[in-house]
Amino acid sequence: MIYVMSDFHLSLSTNKPMDIFGSGWKDHTKRIKENWPLTEADTIIMPGDLSWALKPDELIADLEFLDSLKGTKVLLKGNHDMWWTSPSKLQKITEVHPSIRFVHNDCLIVEGVSISGTRGWNLEGKTDKDLKILNREIIRLELSLSKIEGDNKIVFMHYPPLSTKVPVSMFTELFKKYGITKCYYGHLHGDAHDSRVDGIVDGIEYKLVSSDFLKFVPLLIN
Repeated sequence: MIYVMSDFHLSLSTNKPMDIFGSGWKDHTKRIKENWPLTEADTIIMPGDLSWALKPDELIADLEFLDSLKGTKVLLKGNHDMWWTSPSKLQKITEVHPSIRFVHNDCLIVEGVSISGTRGWNLEGKTDKDLKILNREIIRLELSLSKIEGDNKIVFMHYPPLSTKVPVSMFTELFKKYGITKCYYGHLHGDAHDSRVDGIVDGIEYKLVSSDFLKFVPLLIN
C-alpha cells in the first residue's frame, strides 16, 4: 500500500520545537511514531520539509528516526530542506539508510504507480528571484513527468501548484499535458489550511497532505 504525508519538520538534533507554531504541533514527532500505519511492505511519499537540519551532522538523528519507521520512505524536497544536496550525496544517504529514497528530477515506480514531482514555489511571488525559481521548478517538474511510465500517474509537490487566487499555473498545465490524475501537496499550516484547494479541478484531483492537517496520520492513497 502507498501512503502520503508531508512536512514532518523533524528537529531531533536542532533547537526548533514546532509547538511554537501552535498547540496542534505539541509532541508531533512522538505522535508520528505512534500513529504510523505502515508495514515493511508499504511505501510512504513525503513531499517536502523532512527536517530543520542545516548541516549533515544535524540531519543524522532525523534520518535514523525516519529509517526506524516501517516501510519505504520516498522523499521530495521542501523549502526548509536546506540539507538537500546533489543526487550523488542523496544516493549515499540511501546507501546508509536503505529504506529512504528520493525523487529528484526523476520518477520512481512504486507498486505500479509512477511517483513524480518537485518542490514548486510561491505562485504569487513577483520578484525576479521568485520568477527564476519558478521557472527552474517548472523545468524540474517536466524532467520528472517526462519519465512517467504506465497509466497510474500521481504527482507530488511541496508547494501548492494552484490556489484560490491562482487557479491555473504552469504546473497545472504540465499536469494536463502529461495526463496526471491526482496531485498531493503540502506546505500549508494552521490558518493557511483554509486557503487550500481540495477536490477535482479540470479533471485532476488535488489534496492537501501537510502533517498537521492530517493530524499526523499518513493518508492511504493506493
